[in-house]
Amino acid sequence: MEQAIIINRTEDLKYWSKKYTRIYFGNEFCPRLFPDKKEIDAVVKFVKDRELKLTLLTSWADSESLSSMKKAIKYVMSKKILDEIVVNDYGMINYLNRQYPLCKIILGRAIALFIPSLSADNFFYKMGIRRIEYNDLEIIKLLSRKVAGPKISYYYPYSVISASRYCPVANIFQNKSRNHGIIKCFKECLPIKELKVRSSIFFKPAILKGNAQLMKNKINLKALEKTCIDRLVFQP
Repeated sequence: MEQAIIINRTEDLKYWSKKYTRIYFGNEFCPRLFPDKKEIDAVVKFVKDRELKLTLLTSWADSESLSSMKKAIKYVMSKKILDEIVVNDYGMINYLNRQYPLCKIILGRAIALFIPSLSADNFFYKMGIRRIEYNDLEIIKLLSRKVAGPKISYYYPYSVISASRYCPVANIFQNKSRNHGIIKCFKECLPIKELKVRSSIFFKPAILKGNAQLMKNKINLKALEKTCIDRLVFQP
């Protein structure tokens, strides 16, 4: 089974070990945290030096961020090392199909939350998607009963509960009493890192990281052997 690791920022490269043959680089929840050219160059060099495979991780994109993400994608493509792109935005799927028809596109877990299957008559299948990213083992077990299906990646040790354009920490240092959440962002989530939220509606603490809510999951290797999972994606 292939093993990959998510690298959101270059300092996360310290978590890499030889068991990870693929690096997921980028951000799946926020376009404002998409890597710049300096970070891209550093990760590309890291991947080339160790003969690893590179997957670009992209988030939802509004009209403002879509333009900057297109430029970044073009820059990564110019490096001739990118193997595939994870998308979490419908418009990005359309853009990649038109601009880079040979690029392998993966359906990210932020979208896959609402996609229980990927049959031949499914919209995403028709758009050329052959891999889905999940962090819900129950859905994966259902897919495993099918004779043929998409390739499946499983994220651990954190499952995404929800993600939104609204970020509760955006602009919080500038105006604590009136947090706009979307209008302004100074990347406050980076120094704040993650927050734990305890509530009677959660059976375990929820983890708030920027504009995403996650929850720690448990990985059972024996259980995974009986599923259609062929890739594990570790999130530091």
